[in-house]
Amino acid sequence: MHTARKVLKNTGYLTLGQVTTIALGIAWIAFFARYIGPQGMGRYTYAQSILAILVIFVEFGLQNLVIRSVAQDRNLVGKYFVATLTIKLTLSFLIYGLFSVFLYLHGWDAQLKQIMAVVALTTFIQAIIGATTTLFYAYERMEFDAVGQIMRAFFALGLGLLAIHLGFSLVEILLVLLTTSILRLIWNAFFLLRLIELPCLRAETWFDWRFNWHLLKRSIPFAVLGMIGIVYTNILVIVLRLFVNDTYLGYFSAAQRIYTVIFIVPSMFMSAVFPALSSSLAQSMEKMAQIYQKAYRYLFAVSAPMAIGIILAAKPIMLLVFGKQFLPGVIVLQILALGLLNGVGYLNAPALLAMGKEWFNALIFGVALVLVAVLCFILVPRFGMAGGSWAVVFGNLCGFAVYSTVLFKWLKLQYPFRWVVKVLGASGTMGLVVYLLLPHVNFLFTSFIIAPSIYLGLLLILRTFDKEDFRTLRDLVPEELWRVVASR
Repeated sequence: MHTARKVLKNTGYLTLGQVTTIALGIAWIAFFARYIGPQGMGRYTYAQSILAILVIFVEFGLQNLVIRSVAQDRNLVGKYFVATLTIKLTLSFLIYGLFSVFLYLHGWDAQLKQIMAVVALTTFIQAIIGATTTLFYAYERMEFDAVGQIMRAFFALGLGLLAIHLGFSLVEILLVLLTTSILRLIWNAFFLLRLIELPCLRAETWFDWRFNWHLLKRSIPFAVLGMIGIVYTNILVIVLRLFVNDTYLGYFSAAQRIYTVIFIVPSMFMSAVFPALSSSLAQSMEKMAQIYQKAYRYLFAVSAPMAIGIILAAKPIMLLVFGKQFLPGVIVLQILALGLLNGVGYLNAPALLAMGKEWFNALIFGVALVLVAVLCFILVPRFGMAGGSWAVVFGNLCGFAVYSTVLFKWLKLQYPFRWVVKVLGASGTMGLVVYLLLPHVNFLFTSFIIAPSIYLGLLLILRTFDKEDFRTLRDLVPEELWRVVASR
């Protein structure tokens, strides 16, 4: 299959899975947030942030290392899977045990301790699930992961709404959601056995401690990078709780969850393009440079107009999803949406990993983390949620500038200034039209029908796409469809 078509196909599968999951998740969180209120959301978000940092010691950066290795040599699939699962199970028991002792000794109130305990168990189960999805990604068979995501989302929505209807407490609802993670683990195991041969899972590989130790050492750069990334994502939540109460943290959490939804396409594109970049690099640096350049331009063309649209529609979006009680989070969503201009940053990281530049990636990301942390401690006490949001966006854009400059130099590519200017011009014009229409036209119709039509029309008028772009788009259409069209 053509590389570009394969990347888009896998991006499509992952996006379909994520879109369905997010759509059901938004429906769920709309009921859940209203049920537990801003304070409950704040406590739940704080627990998730703490556990997201802790679970990196279970993940240990193994996912990207295994994807890169297996994508380049499928014969290693059994050995890497068994080693990854063994390591994750061992670390999970160790770290969850230590965290349980910490919970017992810490001075948190009883409810927060219970929330922490359930979220911890769910998080570690998700880490084990990651051992199976890693192989789906390495084989570039993202449809298996998409099915698992959709299945869990349906169960979570149905069982969660039933729990709310029965008047369950926050902790009891989280226990119900825990069962959906267990169901997904079973589902993934079923698909995994269809993907790989059982003889690959030889019994002796479970006790190859020398290989496991070697794998752990090789994954250290990925683990460091993962730790930096997780802390970077959650540092603002942790700093906010030092200076504001759980209610304000709940306002921020509502905006952050919508912001996470916004990044669905860039993040899924990153997951799909990483194995493609790794395998193309095995052929030649020129091949990888071609894929990177096209992906960079197309991803920017998707993320830039989304940033403008979310800034303009932040208030109706917040009202639709969370209701009036969460409206103080609108300003946070508008500021965070600027981070979408850094959507191509989701391409730069996998490109560096494919090139084996883990330590350089960790260095730049680490500097950005320090910058964001310092700015958070300066701005949050003075400006609260808005100040912290500006700190995160500033760090994102600085990292974007450094990553892009370095990668275009290393890959010997010219930066697509004309493309970027045309995309920003089309996005700005679209935003102006949307701004004028929103007071008079339904924002969903404006956002999903009018705005995309105007944006695509402007891209064509500005002649943003060249012949090579149209050839690439043609290659993305399945050959079977071309044959059907030709036959008629």
